[in-house]
Amino acid sequence: MSQVTQWLNSLSWGNVPAWFAAVISVIFGVLSWRSSRKSKAEREQAERATLAAEQHAAAAERATQAAERHASAAERSAAADEKRLELDQKDADAAERYPWYVERRGSGDFLLHSRTDSPKYNVDVTGDPADAGENHFDVVHGRGPVALDMFITGQSEDTIVVSWHPTADHTGEAWTQSIDL
Repeated sequence: MSQVTQWLNSLSWGNVPAWFAAVISVIFGVLSWRSSRKSKAEREQAERATLAAEQHAAAAERATQAAERHASAAERSAAADEKRLELDQKDADAAERYPWYVERRGSGDFLLHSRTDSPKYNVDVTGDPADAGENHFDVVHGRGPVALDMFITGQSEDTIVVSWHPTADHTGEAWTQSIDL
C-alpha cells in the first residue's frame, strides 16, 4: 500500500476549483445523457401512438364505408321487396278480378270453380246456356266448386257471365267476368 500512497502523492492534483468544475461537468454530462435517452424513448412512444391513431382512423373509415355499403344494400333490398309486394298485390288483384273458370264434366254437367281463397257473395250466372236453370248462390267459398244448371243446344251462345260481390254486405257494384264454354 505504500506504493499506492506514494503514487497518489506524486500526482499533481491541481487546485480544488478545477476539480470541482470537473465533477460538475461529469454530473451534467450524465444528466444530459439521461435526458437524451428519455427524450428518445418519448419520441418513439409518440411515433407509436401516432401510428396507432392513424391505423384506428383507417379502420374507422373502412367501417364507415362498410356501413354505407350495408345501408345501400338494405335500401336496394327494401326497394326490391316493395316492388315484389306491389307485383304480388297486382297479381292477387288480377286473380281476384277474374277468379272463375268452368269445368265441364260429361255432356251436361258443369262446375263453377273459384281460383282464389276468398269467398264470393251473391253469385249469379247468366247467359243463354245458364238461363234454363237456377244459377244463383248466396256464397261460393274460396276454391270451392258449385254445380251449374245449364243446357247447351246448337243455337245457344258459348258464353256465360258470372257476377258477384267481393264482400258479404254486397256493397258497391257487382263484379263481372265473361267465360267462354
